[in-house]
Amino acid sequence: ATCTRKRLLALGLAGCPADARLGYGHTAVKVATEAGVLSAQANLAAVFGGAEGEALSVLLDVNVTTPVYGRVVIGGRLLSDAGPFGTQLITPVPAIAVGPEGPDVAITRLQMTLGPRGLTYYRRVRGRKVAFVPSGPPVPSPCPRAGFPFAVALTFATGVHASAHSVVPCPRAAAHPRGTRV
Repeated sequence: ATCTRKRLLALGLAGCPADARLGYGHTAVKVATEAGVLSAQANLAAVFGGAEGEALSVLLDVNVTTPVYGRVVIGGRLLSDAGPFGTQLITPVPAIAVGPEGPDVAITRLQMTLGPRGLTYYRRVRGRKVAFVPSGPPVPSPCPRAGFPFAVALTFATGVHASAHSVVPCPRAAAHPRGTRV
């Protein structure tokens, strides 16, 4: 299932099919005002926006909830990657101003989960709606010896670049019912 930018802006996440959800998270933002620096919190939801050529469109619904309210939808693309990462999420984030002549918002923290954890999809089986957990994006099998690599590369409006790399260790082998690892 997919959703559109127009539906997200008009109705929020509730206006999109549950099966369009790709992930969720939260972010912290700051904005400089005449009275000082204002901090705000926002919830994130990632939804499929449909196919764009060989890429999948991803829409990030950023819903600021405290201490002010606001919503912005940012578009991105999910691409296959031949490198060690398997999949890329490319999301250009435009300058977000507070009001027509207001200062730009600065994202100070962002945490987002993409994949099936915490998501439930639905399908029809013999006329009944049945819930299931989606399988999520493909990951290499077996796990790479060093673990699963993750990276982020940022380019700011000023031209400054920043990046970070991380490795998620391979999951431990499932325990045998009697407690012996197999």
